[in-house]
Amino acid sequence: MMILLTLILSLALGTAAAESYDASTIRLLRYEGTVEILDAEGESRFVLENVRFQSGETMRTGEDGTASVGLDDTKIVTLDTMSQVAFTQEGSHMQLTLSEGTLFLDVQQKLDANETLDIQTSTMIVGIRGTVVAISDFPLEQDALISVTPADAAQADGNGASNSVSVPGSSSANQAPAPAGKPAAPEAEKTQSEESEQFSAGPDGLSEILNTDVIGSVHGRLSVISVLEGVATVTYRDTDGVLHTIQVRAGEKAVLTDRLGDGQPDETPNPETLYREDIEGFATNQVEGDPVLKQRVENASDVLTKSNPVYDNPVVFTAASAEKSFDGNSFDEKDLKVSAQGLPGDYTFSAVSTGTQVEAGSSENVVESYAIYDNHGLDVTARFRKVSTENGILAVTWDEPVTLIAQSASKMYDGTPLTRTSDVLVFGLPPEFRISVFAEGSQTDAGESPNPVGAYTIYNSEDEDVTEFFTNVIKVPGKLVVDPAPLTIWTASDEKPYDGTPLTNGNARVTSAPGYEYGMPRWRNLSYVFTEMSSEIGEGLDCQTLYGICGMVWVHGTNPLTGESRDIELHAGQKLLVYLHDEENVQSIEFKLESVFETDLPEEILRLFSENPDLMKQACADAAWNPEVIEELIAALPEQTDDEPMVEQDGLMVRESEAERLMTDFTNVTITIDTQITDYSDRALGHEEAHYTPVYIDETIRVWATGTQTEVGQSKNTYGINWGNAKPKNYALNPDLGTL
Repeated sequence: MMILLTLILSLALGTAAAESYDASTIRLLRYEGTVEILDAEGESRFVLENVRFQSGETMRTGEDGTASVGLDDTKIVTLDTMSQVAFTQEGSHMQLTLSEGTLFLDVQQKLDANETLDIQTSTMIVGIRGTVVAISDFPLEQDALISVTPADAAQADGNGASNSVSVPGSSSANQAPAPAGKPAAPEAEKTQSEESEQFSAGPDGLSEILNTDVIGSVHGRLSVISVLEGVATVTYRDTDGVLHTIQVRAGEKAVLTDRLGDGQPDETPNPETLYREDIEGFATNQVEGDPVLKQRVENASDVLTKSNPVYDNPVVFTAASAEKSFDGNSFDEKDLKVSAQGLPGDYTFSAVSTGTQVEAGSSENVVESYAIYDNHGLDVTARFRKVSTENGILAVTWDEPVTLIAQSASKMYDGTPLTRTSDVLVFGLPPEFRISVFAEGSQTDAGESPNPVGAYTIYNSEDEDVTEFFTNVIKVPGKLVVDPAPLTIWTASDEKPYDGTPLTNGNARVTSAPGYEYGMPRWRNLSYVFTEMSSEIGEGLDCQTLYGICGMVWVHGTNPLTGESRDIELHAGQKLLVYLHDEENVQSIEFKLESVFETDLPEEILRLFSENPDLMKQACADAAWNPEVIEELIAALPEQTDDEPMVEQDGLMVRESEAERLMTDFTNVTITIDTQITDYSDRALGHEEAHYTPVYIDETIRVWATGTQTEVGQSKNTYGINWGNAKPKNYALNPDLGTL
């Protein structure tokens, strides 16, 4: 009985040794981060260290995940982040199918003669006997290789240029620069039957697997095998469907580039020298974390100490500059291309620029990232030490018209410049922009001149000057009109019986209106400017109304658009509004007079009467107002609580704030209006469009009477004048001469 039990145990142990890939021996040794195990049906199951794997199950890692799996006691496979591998076991044949990412395999003992261990990627099957390898498989974005400078174009000076706008999908610590230097000689090609015979392990053989189960991709794939110890046998199918095998030894790598995504490499994958930079990161971490493994790798080759060659020629990536008219969209990708200068002829690149510009203005098209690829499509950016970038400029112009209209103004000469600088009208400017613009016209003396639009600056929402990007700015000038001020020269009248001596009277003075009588008070012809709401100009608007208080006041105004002037007499008991008309055969400037009754008088005029009884008496006589009614209105006024000082103005006592509202003899209407924009024909002008100013008379003007009469009869009492600092053209003389 004991002998029989011993025999059974021996047979069982022998069987276990022969089948080292019993699925129950595959277990998860350790993991970090996000790791997932999928069963044969693709359902996720629990993850736990030492958990066993079944044939057909798959492991995948996330962005922060790594995992090590023991195939048995002498074979460990480790997955990098973002990797996926499936485990398949058929008898003594084990296959790892790497569909994405990178794995590191350490086979510490050579396989038995009846064992096979293969790693399948999208383009190859790697046969392992006793080997340390790192294998990667990634999608190859075809856009990354869209432009390649022909080799003959780069041979002249070693420089080339190409364009690309995308970043390849393949990126890994194991995809470091491809090797320079002489590649290893490929092993002689074998026939398809020879390959099938050599790889006949398993029920159907690897040739059938390559025929039917190659992992494909519509975007192309890139597979890389790096051998750190031992020898790996790589089987692949060329573009004609013929199987080939190459040997990749310790210190070598092979790159298989499948741009079409059909599982067939585009070029023959010759073994090349493996450099440390090719495996820097994930693979070197595995090696250097295990002293025994590191010693094995160092004994096999000098890959841990051999650095790949570098390029010292300058390479410049330049982002494109572009310009377009505003269309509400940013630039197309074709406008954002990046060019490269200085790359060797068989190298390609991808680059991304981040420029965007929608509104009128400009911004930089910045080279945000770039990568350089060798002829295999491997990222070899680290080889190039002198890489620089130059940014482009993206400019958007606003080609629709932006119209700047300077306004027009008129006034009577007052010795000061007439300007209309700061209220230029702007039409067509997008709301997200603002403009600083001034008109630069000025007219001081009597006459007229244009009011041109001067310098302007347009700013965007970031307060950046974008003036140059507005290409269709139209300037419309206004007009400035200064009328001569009226100048009345009054001389006295006199008479006597003939006595043989000349009759003279030297009394003379300068006034702004005729009708002066010697000894007349200055306020005899008086008006008052009052700002009030008026239904005549529209809801919510107000205007300046000129009230005739006593006597008669001359009023003068000019339409700055047409240069047409008009004068009117404003009598006591009337008020004046100013209109403009654009209709044909209608006078362009109109003074509209309305009667004023006692109850229409503003509070300010009533208080003026209360402080100046002589003025009220004369006003009632001139306007036919009832003084008793006015006295009742004054008595009903609320008591004033402020203590504003009183001042003397033209012989009247007035509140200081109201002194400038009094106009004597002659009043000018200063008109400031839009140029060719607003229709004024249906309303009176508002207070900012028409306001009243007194007539200016230069204080240096001197006049004297020169008339003389000796014989019986009469003659005018003529005058002499010294203009002083004044210019005669700025005044319209209106002699009011006495009689001798």
